[in-house]
Amino acid sequence: MKKILLLFLCITLLSCSGENTIHGTNPQGITGFLDLQTCKPTAIEYHLDRSNNGWMGPTDYNVEAVLYYDAATFARFTERYGKELAHDSQVTKSTFYFKWLPDTVKAELAASPETYVYRAELLTQHGNPHCYLWFLKNKVLVYYFTM
Repeated sequence: MKKILLLFLCITLLSCSGENTIHGTNPQGITGFLDLQTCKPTAIEYHLDRSNNGWMGPTDYNVEAVLYYDAATFARFTERYGKELAHDSQVTKSTFYFKWLPDTVKAELAASPETYVYRAELLTQHGNPHCYLWFLKNKVLVYYFTM
């Protein structure tokens, strides 16, 4: 019985060891989710949430990011990833108003025309269909989640 309790305690401690929310600017923090090498951004800011953290079930992830590009790379990015419109009525312009988003980017998003949300399954590392994009001027807002 003591061995079972000790095993349970170890599992509990290991599953609680990681942070559930990470905010960062290092692209390596989300390279397991997004392919940032094909059209490498000049800068990035992201917010990563892990729900459940693997405790007695799957861990789900939610990634919100803004990718900054120079004009030439941005043109390549939109050519590669701006072809497939999302047909998900749940993901709209308001989805991309991330709480942490810099005010200048929020203002640009507010002023952007009501265009379409794009699917970016190709941008993901594992072909996740739950990756959406909103294009601004030399910036891309990314909303990615697993379920």
